Amino acid sequence: MIEIDHLSSTRPGGRRLVTMLLAGLLLFSLILRLVITFAFPNINVPDETWQYLEQARRLTTGVGGIPWEFVIGIRSWALPGLFAGLMEVARLAGSRPEDPTAIYVFMDILSLLPVVCGFLWGLRAFGLVGAVVVGFVNASWPDLVYFAPHTLTEVAAGNVFVSALYVAYPDRRQVNSGRLFAAGILFGLTFVLRFHIAPAIAVGVAGICGSEVRRAWIPMMLGALLPLIAGGVLDALTLGFPLQSIWLNAWVQLYQSKSEEFGTLPWFYFVGVIAILWGGAFAFIIALASLGGRRLPLLLAVTGTILVTFSLIPHKEYRFIYPALPLIATLAGIGSVELLDALWRALRPRAGRFIGALIAASVWSCVSFLLLASAPFQHLLLRFSGVIAATRALSGTAAVCGIAVYELTPPWWPLGHVYVREGIALYLLSSETELAAKESKFNAIVTKQSTTVPAPSFTKRSCFANGYLGSGYAGSWQGVRNNELAEPVCIWLRPGTCAEPATDRSTAQ
Repeated sequence: MIEIDHLSSTRPGGRRLVTMLLAGLLLFSLILRLVITFAFPNINVPDETWQYLEQARRLTTGVGGIPWEFVIGIRSWALPGLFAGLMEVARLAGSRPEDPTAIYVFMDILSLLPVVCGFLWGLRAFGLVGAVVVGFVNASWPDLVYFAPHTLTEVAAGNVFVSALYVAYPDRRQVNSGRLFAAGILFGLTFVLRFHIAPAIAVGVAGICGSEVRRAWIPMMLGALLPLIAGGVLDALTLGFPLQSIWLNAWVQLYQSKSEEFGTLPWFYFVGVIAILWGGAFAFIIALASLGGRRLPLLLAVTGTILVTFSLIPHKEYRFIYPALPLIATLAGIGSVELLDALWRALRPRAGRFIGALIAASVWSCVSFLLLASAPFQHLLLRFSGVIAATRALSGTAAVCGIAVYELTPPWWPLGHVYVREGIALYLLSSETELAAKESKFNAIVTKQSTTVPAPSFTKRSCFANGYLGSGYAGSWQGVRNNELAEPVCIWLRPGTCAEPATDRSTAQ
């Protein structure tokens, strides 16, 4: 194992250096995430807006569509409620309801949890050398940077899940009951946010607690009860029954196969998507992660459980396996330090191992930036960018009082009222008859470039590139492989005002 003697974190100077390195790494991570968040506004799937941001806006302003999941009561109000609170705080600071900046920044900050955990796992395994390398892998890995701001339960739960694992499993040694209790709270919160990863949670908890009921299982379960009780009370107050968003959701998905209506994919889909996204680095990363699994075998077992669980479910989306991605990054980082250690022992170069760690971290960062610039990640970074640009343009136009979204109904209209200025009515129209009947209620139209608006009073003003083809709900990648751009989105305007005030409430299909 790499020795760090004079850089030991047990000495005051060593602890100060560790703190400075971690602070610098977190600053780098946050800046990178914020740059990607605001330079490349995009939507991974409509759920992140309709299910969460739209509902948060509905809570704070009374305006918003109601997805079928909230109609039948299978979606928890935990995340929308949190976002509604952030919207209110932002509003008090002068922000507008249509501006989700505060929420995106919060999600970016939450995404730093895997960076901290990776840094600390590396520190425990290899001292500062491991901390620098593993920390930089988590800080710069493109999947983690891309998903950071996305308002999805997979992302929020995945970041909390990694924290739970670190608190209870910093290394192979036993931890005290206080840490196990805290880890139980985090595991319970993960379950409430995303019960779908229950098998992975079970593997993690069982691997940590083993057969030690009194020392481990009891404090772990007591901690887990707290978020379960809180989630149960929230569901009872908002949906009707305790934990309804879990048991009814499971019933709808398992016995009614509701998710399969949105498409199914073969069992090897996730391996294929990862191979496409990671390109030539795929085999290298998997090999390093496997090597890192020798030192942290529980992380490897949990990662495998997540991949197997979701591979067996017919309906698949890449976001489903997000909780595994920080673990893969950590294991690959650990594996690369193992490799670095072996290389340094064999070659015995004059340069210190810490210099080698900086070189390794730089290589990881370069690989990450190259992947972010690749076509598959550009596909993700530009997804629905035209819809966002068109909506922002209309919301920034003072004369606009009503917007018709014509032949772009969900999921091809992924925004809901997000980015739509307060006071603007939103109409989701799918036919020429509907357009003619409500023409006086709006003075702006958003539609595809190929669509002809059958209203002579409207004039096409501008169009916006809208990313690549493909990836629907199930995640087809033909558009990426063929380098086919999605159809641009255009805005049409007419002079004059709207016949009615903005009182309409849109309903998602």
